[in-house]
Formats: sequence, C-alpha cells, structure tokens
Amino acid sequence: MYSKKRLSEEIQGVQSVRSLTEVYQRISAISILQVKNSVAKTRGFLAGVSLVYGHAKQTYIKRAQTFINRRKDLSSLSFIRRNKKGVLVFVSSNQSLYGDLITRVFKEFIKDVKETKSDSVVIGKLGRAMMEREDVNTRVDYFELDDYKPEWTKLQEITDFIRKYEKIKIYYGEFLSIANQIPAKSDISGGASLGSPIKIVKDYIFEPTPEVIMEFFETQVIANLFHQKVYEAQLARFASRLLTMNEATKNANKKLEGYQADYLKLIKYGRNKKQLSTMSGRVLWGI
Repeated sequence: MYSKKRLSEEIQGVQSVRSLTEVYQRISAISILQVKNSVAKTRGFLAGVSLVYGHAKQTYIKRAQTFINRRKDLSSLSFIRRNKKGVLVFVSSNQSLYGDLITRVFKEFIKDVKETKSDSVVIGKLGRAMMEREDVNTRVDYFELDDYKPEWTKLQEITDFIRKYEKIKIYYGEFLSIANQIPAKSDISGGASLGSPIKIVKDYIFEPTPEVIMEFFETQVIANLFHQKVYEAQLARFASRLLTMNEATKNANKKLEGYQADYLKLIKYGRNKKQLSTMSGRVLWGI
C-alpha cells in the first residue's frame, strides 16, 4: 500500500484527469449539437444529388465516347477528362483522444492505397503521422484542417487539388448514433470515367446543354459532396470522443474510489496505532 503522502498525490492526479475528461465530454456534447442538425439535413439531400450525378455522368460519358470514336473535337470534355488518375482521400484529425475511430478508418484507407497504388491525400496531423510510418511508394499529399472549425479557404484548396483527378474516393468516420461510429468510404466523382465500361442507363435530355450540366456537377457538386464528408467525419469524431471521455471518466472514478478507500484505511490505521500507543503507555506507568 502507498504511503499517505503518495496516496494524496495519486488522488489529486486522478481528480485532475477526471476534471479534464469531464471538460472534454461537455465540449464534445456541445459540438455534436452544433454539427448534427446541419449534417442530418444535408446528408439525405446530397445522397440524392450524388445518385443523380452518377446517372447523368454515365449518360454523358456514353455520349462522349461516341464523339471519341468519331474523332471529333474533345476540347469541351477537358473538365471531365482531367488527369485520368484516381485519388484516395483520408480525412483524419489534428488532435487525438477520438478513441480508435481514426485508426479504423486508416486501416481501410491504407489497405486500398497499397492494393490500387493510387495517389493519396491525407488531411490532418494525426493521419500524416500514421501515413509516414507506412511503406508507400505512391504520391502522397498532405493538408491540414481545423478539427472544430474547418476554414473555408482550406476546404477550397483541397477541393481544387482533388478535383483534377478522374476518380475521387473519400475515407472518413461516419456517424450512425452517439454510440456507433463506423469507417466509411464514398466515391464523390460520379462513379464513371472516360474509357471505362458504362452500365446500361436511361437516356437523359440535358438542358441547356450537356456540357453546362456536367460542368456544374463536376465543379459545384463535387465540392459540396467533399465538404459534406468533412463535416460527417467531424461529427463522428466528436461522438467518438464523447464515448471515449465518458469511459475515461468512469475509469477515473473507479480508480479514485480505490485510492480514497486506501487513504481512509491509512488514516484509520494511524488512529488505531496512536490509541494502542496511548494504552500501552498507560499500562506501563500503571495509570
């Protein structure tokens, strides 16, 4: 058993840790409330937009390949041709204390990077540290975003960078509930590209022109879908931290109870020892 002084120090240390975890819990709860409503409102809408985007892109590429076969002018397809490459984007964080969510997402990401040999983009200091421990021979670009308030200019910088790729897949944590966050990946580039086999799709009429419609999808919609995934990842991280800090608070309370019980035992032992010493003295002097 520790000495009285050591136990007092341990109790103070655990109390400090508990105070810190409780603060993190409160901050996470407030952050979830701030982000959850906006994410929930746009999630369903952008899922529908993404579906329409995929259908429209398949139809447009089917037509575009007819132009290619006829060797017509392809300059108007530059916004959809891009660099003929794919990129995998890992949305991590700058801070830790998010439980194992970031690690689980990274496992999915790095597995696909090594299998596909694709270029990759890593967002966040924590993700960069993970990536630099891996033996990867493909191109990796790094960016940073604030964990709590992602700057619009930074979001646009990343969007402009990944937009040049023909296929864009985002890896992030997805919020299902306060108690459940899972690794997720999503193709935000329409799921089709020039030169790849096209599924049989319905024919669509594009107004005012196919080029105008697809240029909108390939710029504005990709940007909106990417921003949505960043905020989805943010919400999942906050929920994961809330759970982690809640568990840490429980562990601190349990540890504190043990230390406090040992401290009381020491005090009781000291009193008993003093009383025994007093009684022995009385007996010795015949009092």
